[in-house]
Amino acid sequence: LNEIENFLKKEKPELFYPVDVTETSSSIGGNISTDASGGRSFYFGSTRNWIKKIKVVLPTGELIEIERGREKVKDGEIEVRGKKVKVSYIKELNVKNNAGYYLKKEMDLIDLFIGNEGTLGIVTETELKLTKRIENLIVLVSFFENEDDALNFFWNLKKLKEIFCIEYFDSNSLNLLKDFFNIPLKGGAIYFETEEENIDEIEELLKNSKSSIENTWAGTEEKEIEKIKDFRHKLPEIINNKIAEVKRVYPEIHKLSTDIAVNEENLSKMIEFYKKVCEEKNLNYVLFGHIGENHLHLNIIPENREEFEKGKDGVDDFVKFAVSLGGTFSAEHGVGKIKKRFMKYLYNEKELKEMVNLKKLLDPNLILGTGNIFEDDLLL
Repeated sequence: LNEIENFLKKEKPELFYPVDVTETSSSIGGNISTDASGGRSFYFGSTRNWIKKIKVVLPTGELIEIERGREKVKDGEIEVRGKKVKVSYIKELNVKNNAGYYLKKEMDLIDLFIGNEGTLGIVTETELKLTKRIENLIVLVSFFENEDDALNFFWNLKKLKEIFCIEYFDSNSLNLLKDFFNIPLKGGAIYFETEEENIDEIEELLKNSKSSIENTWAGTEEKEIEKIKDFRHKLPEIINNKIAEVKRVYPEIHKLSTDIAVNEENLSKMIEFYKKVCEEKNLNYVLFGHIGENHLHLNIIPENREEFEKGKDGVDDFVKFAVSLGGTFSAEHGVGKIKKRFMKYLYNEKELKEMVNLKKLLDPNLILGTGNIFEDDLLL
């Protein structure tokens, strides 16, 4: 990603590739295989929206070239390697979802290979779509006395035009960040990106949520923006360091996190449920992430084996509750090996079989990405 950005700044500065995942050294092929997104997917969408053409090596060794718009689903079927595959009964969620294969009643063949987590083929070449670079970009973090005020500001901010990214930090997140940054208010924060023309409306919204421009960091120049982005990206680093410390004593412990998205109407319910379960189980947690897409990451930081086991049970509770609300357990991070047990909560047996049949069609010897997405018994 950083190579593309540097090239465009030099050769075509008026254009940019808008997918802004945290790790800018990530490869485009990897971004395609995971349908990577990021903060700006609130406005620009995920990688999928910006891929025009790909070349893919299938597990059989065949090389295929797929151009967007050339091969589409017809009558609930799509043709792959000369065979018809039914895709009409895979449920379509009204949320950002990256769990399992992209199968929709009306879809393009290229989308099957975007977000397949390396289980259907390896992308070797791609043609990207670019867009006009944002003019007069301003990046801000506004701080609030409590989480309710921060959330109230978010709901109103979301209604403005040309908001490119909205991220949330709860009070626990700011408590971890305070040792690294001079934070004015520690009750909650909203990071967002917009155009400078919106600043008067934003100032009014801040007043209505008991905050102000004085309690907001803002940057328009590249160096200022990078400092504010460092605040945004620092939290996962702090959490990972804390988990590493615990692992020295309890090696079996790892970070417990959610990648849940629900629809807008159920976001408040999901946040309340997160807090309720964590408080009942007396767990240390932080809640942050892509609130613009109703997609927050709850990270549990266990300090011993007992908390780790309680946290694992809590994550199961979160997933089941989110699915009951019409949400997903994997909005952007995929399924992989750890979360494949959740697939049965989201999809019924018929839907899982459809995906597995497609896997076997393209990978008859089951050699690519085995162990990812599906439980072993489904592949028998």
